[in-house]
Amino acid sequence: MMKKKFLAVALAAAFCLGCLTACGDKTDDKADATTEATEEVTTEAEPTTEEISYDDGAIKVTAQIPAGSDYQFTDTQPDNMKMTGSIYLKSSKIVAKISTNTVFSDEKTFDGMIKFISADDYTGTIENFEQIKFGDRDAIKYEYRYGDGSGDLYGYWYYIDFPELYDGCMLDMVIATADGNSASTESVFADEEVKAVIDSLTFAPSSGEETAAASEEDAEEAPEEATAPANGGELSDNDVTVVVSSDTSKGTWYVDPTSSAVYFYNVASEEDAYSNSPRIQVSLADQDSYDYYAEKQENVVDIDNKTIGGVDLQGKTYSYVGMEWTEYYGKISGDEYVRIQISDVDIADGTDGANVLDNMTLEVK
Repeated sequence: MMKKKFLAVALAAAFCLGCLTACGDKTDDKADATTEATEEVTTEAEPTTEEISYDDGAIKVTAQIPAGSDYQFTDTQPDNMKMTGSIYLKSSKIVAKISTNTVFSDEKTFDGMIKFISADDYTGTIENFEQIKFGDRDAIKYEYRYGDGSGDLYGYWYYIDFPELYDGCMLDMVIATADGNSASTESVFADEEVKAVIDSLTFAPSSGEETAAASEEDAEEAPEEATAPANGGELSDNDVTVVVSSDTSKGTWYVDPTSSAVYFYNVASEEDAYSNSPRIQVSLADQDSYDYYAEKQENVVDIDNKTIGGVDLQGKTYSYVGMEWTEYYGKISGDEYVRIQISDVDIADGTDGANVLDNMTLEVK
């Protein structure tokens, strides 16, 4: 009897031990399955954004864009963005241009610029002026409606403090809708995707890595650029290209060729050149752009025509942005105007200013 009882107890104990072992195995199997499932989800997850960047040899700009989207940086001006820059950002939703500029104020600081453009006597049109930041950079933003001068673009104009390049330097950035719809509103322009891309923009001095490669490519593909005049520059707009140069040996001049204008500043050096310095500036404009700015000029008085660089130009004087101007303008190729604007420079016969105008060449390429 004792043997049977012992055997029963032993069998029961063995059965329970087997159950416990089996239960332990199932728990481990579930844990392993959960771990495998977690690992599988983690492994298959794809990034939702990716970084793109562009280095033009002066600045490097980066952006975080939705993965697989069509945002791209380029140095080729998009057809629907007539504002010139050195870097462009384009996509099916927006177009943007980025370039360097000098602060528009007597005080060559970004704070000085903010004080200037928010002054009560500013004669331009600034809507929804706002002080913001890009990362740790001070910036300002205001509504931008006129685009290429016809009102077909809508978006915002930004100025971003960038003193690393030179004293008083800022980045001039325009971001607009790409659909050319003058009825566009902010709700169309700034959806959450676009806002995120704009907010992700960062700006830094050029790394220098791309500058050498770009210089080599330019030397191979466009050797004529190496012969651009030291006392002038090249302007392009709507497939019209004009090489501008003049004699600056008489008097004191600092020449600053940019993508939008060639500036002949009547100052000793770059450090003395800013937005209201004495200057003669040459630029191109199509009919819409010319008409847009002409409408904002005040106290306009017609003066005698003048032939400059072989082109017969009409003359006028006017007030604009708190400054007094003399301007000579006329069609130089097709429907493209050349504008020669003079502020605070004596251009009477025999003066240094007259020497620059009389010896100016305007070569259509």
